[in-house]
Amino acid sequence: MEVIHNEDCYVAFLDMLGFSNAVISESPKLIEEIFDTIKNCKKEILNDKCAWDNESDNLANNTVIYIMSDSIVLAIKSSIGGAIDFLIRWCKEIQFRLLSRHKILVRGGISQGLHYQDNEIAFGVGFVKAHMIECVAKTPRIVIDDAIDIPLGCNVSEDIDKKKYIDFLGDCYWDDEKTRYWMSFANSNIKKNEGLIEKYKWLSNQFASCNDRYEMKISEEEYSKNNLGL
Repeated sequence: MEVIHNEDCYVAFLDMLGFSNAVISESPKLIEEIFDTIKNCKKEILNDKCAWDNESDNLANNTVIYIMSDSIVLAIKSSIGGAIDFLIRWCKEIQFRLLSRHKILVRGGISQGLHYQDNEIAFGVGFVKAHMIECVAKTPRIVIDDAIDIPLGCNVSEDIDKKKYIDFLGDCYWDDEKTRYWMSFANSNIKKNEGLIEKYKWLSNQFASCNDRYEMKISEEEYSKNNLGL
């Protein structure tokens, strides 16, 4: 694995909500599939070489990932061209794929600072700041430190509390069928998951605020039947 020794990095700390319950109730094979989804994201993003102006190899060699149970730490050296763009895209893909494939919500924080990471240890100012942001994010969103300048074109929105977060479902807002599915998914889970009620309410409200017509419902079975990209 790549190693970073006390260098300035953009760092993301992600928390998989409800993962502990999945570990207890699901088979080890299913948990391994969740981890495979996370690990494959980086490689698949880097395959889109046109998006990174031939910087794919440089990005690959200067990014690290560390997973411990429900916690995921991602870091990339801030000196690399396109570093924050790549980290935002990386987080967005992890967040979307975990929800769409495994029904797991993700909350997180992104910050910047010195970072150390190898195959056994991860620590640093950037890590601590990202974790602090995750702790106050409350809802299933990945909040970005106000001190970070976000380039144009990134999937980032501003929430009602003025915090900037990765809009991981933004591509679905203008697709009626996808939007109705996610509305239905969020609303049905409000009733099923008492411990995550506020999280699913926030997810539902992201769509409800776009347009009243999104109050229409579509079943999970109907969504899958139409092969809409899960």
